Amino acid sequence: MIFVDAHVHLHNMFDIGDFFKCAAANFRKASSEVGDANPLYVIALTESFPTDRFRNFYDLAGGRVCPKGGSAGSVTVARTLEDSSLLCTLDGETSLVLIAGRQIVSAEGLEVLALGTNRMFPDGRPLARILLEVRDSGALPVIPWGFGKWSGARGRLVRELLLTYRPEAPLFLGDNGGRPRLLPEPPFFELARGQGVPILPGSDPFPLPREVRRVGSFGFACPSSLSYDHPTRDLILLLTDPAPRLIPYGRLEHPLHFIGKQVAIQLIKRGILEPGGRR
Repeated sequence: MIFVDAHVHLHNMFDIGDFFKCAAANFRKASSEVGDANPLYVIALTESFPTDRFRNFYDLAGGRVCPKGGSAGSVTVARTLEDSSLLCTLDGETSLVLIAGRQIVSAEGLEVLALGTNRMFPDGRPLARILLEVRDSGALPVIPWGFGKWSGARGRLVRELLLTYRPEAPLFLGDNGGRPRLLPEPPFFELARGQGVPILPGSDPFPLPREVRRVGSFGFACPSSLSYDHPTRDLILLLTDPAPRLIPYGRLEHPLHFIGKQVAIQLIKRGILEPGGRR
């Protein structure tokens, strides 16, 4: 069985060792609850232009990226037979697949995730063009939930995309662990299910130091496997199957934590708080 966190940001304030340590711990917790004895863990990066930390890992492949003896232990990275995935091993025991991907902001203010590609996509262009380019790259286009982003004109745009969905033009919605658990489920999720549009959960950690603990904590499991040579290709084939069996796991955000993070992000945007959480 595979366990996938489909919306992961590797922010600059995240310690690399802690990033993998927390991901492995959260994935192990999820797999133990399901009772799977032979899991494969997958981190799907969603990096914003022009950040490319996946490329940094790719260039370091074959070596250690976290000093031995640190609190997070040792992480080694190996290349696969494709340039959009890497195999990462924590302390010589837990293996994780790291898959490249991008997060793009459209001219309309909607985010689009491109899962399974190391191609760069500039922000600020029309949504239709971004979706076309993501599909042409071979990646999976995902429109993730975001607080207030599926309302008004943007909400009407999402609705139109769902109502005109065709299986030959892949499209996914994204859920994330930052959604407050006491709010009702976004109505577009029900519409997506009715239209046959899969929903991919991911942790979507904020640019705050403690958020590194959330990597791997919210995602989906699937009773399938990926090859170590072409994990990106296999994952894309799996998710574009007419009826992929996806089992969501993880808990949504506590409302008080959700409010606190929203306040922190607004303070960061106004320059009152640094991205690392310091005033």
